[in-house]
Formats: sequence, structure tokens, C-alpha cells
Amino acid sequence: MAGVDGDRENWDLLGEYTNKTLRLKADRWCKAVQNEDNRSTILNFLDGDAELVVVSLNHSNQLVSTPEVPAGLRTKGVYYLKASDVPLVREEEHSNVREHVIFGDISPQPLDQLSTLIEEVIIPMLENPANRTGWPEMVCEDVSHQLYALRGTVYRMWGQLRGQTLLPLPFGMETLEKAERHALDTGEMTDSQLKSAIEGVVIKWVHQVEEVLVQDTDSLASPPHFPKPLEEITFWKKRRENLAHIASQLKDKKVMMMSNILEVTESAYYPAFMKMSADVSMAVEEARDIMIHFTPLKPLLEGLESGEFQDALPILPPLVHCICLLWTACPPYRKPDRIVTLFKEITNLLISMGQVFIGTVGFQAETTEPLQKINTCVSVLRKFREIFEEHRAKVETYFPEGERPRSWEFHPTHAFSRMDQFLERLANIKEIFDVAKEFLKIEKVEFGGPKGKVLGANISAVYSEFNEAYTAFSILTYDCLDPAEDAFNEGHQQFKKKVTELEQRLSLIVKNALQESQSPEAYFKVVELLGSILERPIIQAEYTNCLPHLIHLLKQEIETAKAS
Repeated sequence: MAGVDGDRENWDLLGEYTNKTLRLKADRWCKAVQNEDNRSTILNFLDGDAELVVVSLNHSNQLVSTPEVPAGLRTKGVYYLKASDVPLVREEEHSNVREHVIFGDISPQPLDQLSTLIEEVIIPMLENPANRTGWPEMVCEDVSHQLYALRGTVYRMWGQLRGQTLLPLPFGMETLEKAERHALDTGEMTDSQLKSAIEGVVIKWVHQVEEVLVQDTDSLASPPHFPKPLEEITFWKKRRENLAHIASQLKDKKVMMMSNILEVTESAYYPAFMKMSADVSMAVEEARDIMIHFTPLKPLLEGLESGEFQDALPILPPLVHCICLLWTACPPYRKPDRIVTLFKEITNLLISMGQVFIGTVGFQAETTEPLQKINTCVSVLRKFREIFEEHRAKVETYFPEGERPRSWEFHPTHAFSRMDQFLERLANIKEIFDVAKEFLKIEKVEFGGPKGKVLGANISAVYSEFNEAYTAFSILTYDCLDPAEDAFNEGHQQFKKKVTELEQRLSLIVKNALQESQSPEAYFKVVELLGSILERPIIQAEYTNCLPHLIHLLKQEIETAKAS
């Protein structure tokens, strides 16, 4: 494509830089511009109104051009930006592309690039006295404050993306050592701007650190995300690392100089700094202690999460036993809220495993397999609750002699509310299957006698209406195993209402069929045809009312037998 229709200079400028900075072979650019989309985007930049074009490698490792920075760059990209409104000249001998296009690299980590730009370009440029000639002193101070505030914000964001809390230093650090030495010698601080900057950044540190210190595992839960217990362990691991990193920053030589200045000048912010440092040290020890005592739980939790749901029962007793030991041996974790959160996470894991085990609930004619899976799931969850109650009753016995025992004083519903909702949902689904199991049997019921055809038509109508209501659950667009899905509750209530109506109609059909029976044999044949559906409460009531007719038929049979 290069060199065609007078495009050579334009294509070569973009192509040579792209291949060079992305370290590609020469033919890669040629292949890229043969693609219609790429060619259109680049020509719109060179000849049209587009002000920017970005060239990067996609997930297939192919060069693509876009009129904006693509989200989620896999590797670094290249940007070309028009520096003015001057039209770009296409002819090779008069080309002005080099003069009016700015180009450079875009990092896949834009925050890193921004941080470097601020640190190595913007701050040195604007802090250079030669570039401030003629600036009022107030403007100089304001620009410095704004620059370091921007650097601090980017620095904190950079740390957050890596799970670290970074404490930005204030501006004026180049005179810190001299200011500390003077303060230690005289007890005074001559550089009021530096002291003000130190006090200002300490207040920001206090707020930053406080946000970390108040975090606990209950913050992991934010519907629709329901954390599992291994996330708890990951939380404490990251918390320990982050707090240790904060403690390391607070022990840095420059920070200790700042602390000395605050102390000897009797700054009102010195107590806040010392309290923050002490709180961080205490939190590091707490996180380290908790991680040590989580060690026995980790293999059990990994085994539970990686195993099959139906094989979970043997793991649950030793798991709850280890939680009792954790409660006993680890004072930092001996808080009701933390134990409640841990049991919530275990129930979240069991619910998730149960949902996978049951799979997609198909409301079809075959109900045996889903009923078996639901019964297994209910059995495992109830057994877990029993294991919890057993250990809850004896958790005080885990404490060594001489130590004041602490029981689990929280109400179990705080830990098991979601599991209770899931069990209730399974009970409702099981109820639907149980009803279907009975009603689907009447599809082939046929009655004899003078009214047999009418009664058969009536029972067919009942079956059709039930089947329509039942199969409506098969086209649901939501997961009926999600205990938080309220739409299922509404559908279930409508289904129950419809079943009640159909049972009332069916009870009248049963009554007519039984009363039309002219002999005990015919009566019992009707009973055999209908089977266990006669045990449905509404139908059973009407069936019971027909027993006198059976007795009457039996008496007639006896009298006939006697007469013969």
C-alpha cells in the first residue's frame, strides 16, 4: 500500500514509527493498512476532520487503528494527534505531516504514564525558577500546592490499583533535612510553609489510614456479590501486606524527620500522627495473628470449594471445629461480627455449590431426578446447621482452664438468613414438583358409565390448565434457585392459587365419578385410577364425603349375596 496514489510520505511516517516503537516487522504496517477499517480510520485522520488516531495490537495480535484510545490496551499503543487546524498536505514533496502531527506512545497502564509525566516533565518544568520569571509569589505558591496535590492524588490512585495505600510526601522536601536540624537545635521552625505542608499532609494521611483501618470483611459483601470464605483469607492477606507497607512508609527516614519537626515544635498534629502510627502497628499485628490462625482452615476450605457438593458433609465437622479453635486461640478474631461474616461466607459457598449441583431446574414431566437433587441439597444444608448448633453449644469448652470462656452470643439467623431463604426457595420448588407429580398422572384417566365421557372431558380440561401453569416455569428468564429473586415468589403464589382452583374442580369431578359408581368394584376402580392425588387435602375432603356411598354399595352387595 505504501507509495500508492501519493500516500507514501504519510503512510511511511506513521508506519515507520509504529513498527519501530511496537517492535514489529516492516510488513506488519503494510498488512494493517490493507484492512478497510484501518485504512478508513487513518485516511480520515490524514484527510478528514479526525484529530486523533491510535494504533495498537488487539487480542489477536493484529494492528488496528481507532479514532480514540481503546479501553483495556493489551500492550502499549501509538497515538497521532493533530497539533493545529492546518490541513495536512498529501503530496510527498510538500508534505507537512511531520510539522503538524504530534505522536508518541500510550502505556497500557495510563496511570503509570501520567505519574511519570507529572514527576519528570510537569513538575520540573513548572518548578523551574527560570520558567516563573515575572510570576507573583502568591501564584508561585498556588501552582506548587496544586502540582503536589495532583501528584499526591495520582500517587494514591496508583497505589489503590495495586491494593496498596501510598502516603504522598508534601512539597518542599528538598529543605527537610536542614529544617529538621534547625528545629532540633532551636526548638523552632523558621520555614512556616514547610511546617504547614507537613501538617496538611499528615491530616491527609490520617484520613487515608483511617479508611484502611475501618475496613473489615463485612465490606466484601455487596449484592449481587456474595463472598466465599477463601475471599476472607485473601482479604486478611492483602490487609496484612498493605498495613505492613504503610508501617514501612511511616518509618521512612524522611517521615521520621517530619515527625521530629512536629514533636519539637509542639505541633497540634503530632498526637494525631503518633496515634495513627500506633494504630497501624497494632493493626499489622492483628492481621498477622489472624492469618496465622487461619492456616488450619485454608486446606479445609480449599477442599470444600474444589470438591463435589454431595461430598461436602465429611468436611463440615472438622471445619466448624477449626472455627471454634480460631475463636478460642485468636483474640483479634474473637468478635461476633467476624464469626457471623465467616459463617455467612461458608453458607454462600454451600449455596453456590448447591446451585451448581442442582443445575438448571427444568419444570418438565420428569420430576424424579430434580427432586432427588433438591432433597440431597436440603439434607446437606440442614446437617451443616446441626453441626453449627452442636459446636455452638460447646464452644465454651474449647477455652483452656483459667481463661474466661466466651460463647457465640449472636443469633443464628444473623449467620444463616440467606441459607434459610435458599432452603425456603428449595421447599417451594419441591412443592411445585410434588404437585406436578400428582397432577401429571391424570393425563390418561378415563371414566366409564353414562357420564364417563363428560367427566373425562372435564378432567382433561383440568390437566391442560395445570400443564399450562406448570410449564410456564420452564420459560422463566431468571434463575429460580436465586433466593433473592422475588419474581419467583410472585409466580409461585399465582401457581398455588391456580392449583387450589383446579383441586376444587377436580374434587367435584371425583365426587361425581364416585357417586356414579353402581358397584363397589366400579367405586374402587375410580379410586385406583386417580391414585395418590386423592390425598390432596381439598380432594381428600370430598373423597371422604363419598365414603357413605361406598358403604351403601357394599351393603347392597352383601344383601345381594345373601339373597342368592
